[in-house]
Amino acid sequence: MLDKVPNYDIPASAALRYLRRHARALTRNQVVGDRLAEKASALLRLQDDTDRLPFKLALFRTFHRLYAEHFEETSHDIAQIVFLLRTIEKFSIAEIGKTLGQNPIDVLALFNAARAEMLRLRSLHILLIEDEAMIAMDLSCFLEEQGHKVTGVAMTHAGAVGLAYETRPDLIISDIALADRSSGLTAVDDIVKAQGHIPAIFLTGRPDLLLTGEGAEPAFVLEKPYGEDEILSAMSQAMSASVVMC
Repeated sequence: MLDKVPNYDIPASAALRYLRRHARALTRNQVVGDRLAEKASALLRLQDDTDRLPFKLALFRTFHRLYAEHFEETSHDIAQIVFLLRTIEKFSIAEIGKTLGQNPIDVLALFNAARAEMLRLRSLHILLIEDEAMIAMDLSCFLEEQGHKVTGVAMTHAGAVGLAYETRPDLIISDIALADRSSGLTAVDDIVKAQGHIPAIFLTGRPDLLLTGEGAEPAFVLEKPYGEDEILSAMSQAMSASVVMC
């Protein structure tokens, strides 16, 4: 299979990785999200009419048409989708309008409504697993400014497991590479095995390595450096109730 599609702006494989991230965040599930992303990619290859959109936009538009067939979408859901597309996928308001078939003015209103709601997210107890002190300090300050409590900052696998046992967090935000050369993925997996499901958001400079669609991968992945709205968006999705297939 060719990696590039003629007349499109980025490699098809890269666009599909971005879509996997988006689909997982929407469905809160790697398996369901990846399945829908692959189906959207296959459908797009069968379509001749892409309105000369850049490939990533055409792929996301195809995905959202498919998503609407499988899930019931309220205005609240659409606002969250707009926020995800704007903050994490970096779509412009106009691009979101083309992707979702919405008027840009309505898209902007939905974005503002979603952001206002996310700023009112209930106070959470959050465990940070991060071996870079400045990043951990900045993120801790931001989270506490939003009314959340950072229950601790761990730099190693053992530290993360120990703090999770002591503090019983509502949410974990974890780097991938830790100070002891272990993986944040493994640390979170061990925490979940011991305590049951805890939503987790992973931070990495190489998100492409976690969006391959091969084997078990996280549902929520943010690329470093990330913005405050990206953190808010991922937190809101991670703490929402699981999506159920129609």
